[in-house]
Amino acid sequence: MNLVLVSLAGALGALARYGIEEIVELRRVSWRPYGTMAVNALGCFIAVVGGSAIVHFFFARGWEQQIDLAYTTLVTGFCGGFTTFSSALAIPLLEWRRGGRIRPLIILLGTPLLCALATAAGAVLAFPPLPA
Repeated sequence: MNLVLVSLAGALGALARYGIEEIVELRRVSWRPYGTMAVNALGCFIAVVGGSAIVHFFFARGWEQQIDLAYTTLVTGFCGGFTTFSSALAIPLLEWRRGGRIRPLIILLGTPLLCALATAAGAVLAFPPLPA
């Protein structure tokens, strides 16, 4: 059952990424790499906020045994299919080989920065400070 759920979630994540990148490309073909950057950052945000929500939701209902499956389905399945580390590295390399210099560096350096910021934003939302 775990394999089926994670696989289905991964397929949904991949389809969501493809859809977002296609929408970005419809606006302007040259923007597609930025769509990939946005998807990777959004995936980090979803993993932190969604993962936290799963833990809180299941604990509040006394369903501790289901936390691992739900968390794995979201983070490994959906977010794993949604985000793409390989494209984050392959796109700048291709751009560099085509003669681009500035944009490949923006993508290569901007992707981890955006992902770190999205993760931090998710952590702030998901883990508010405890009362003193």
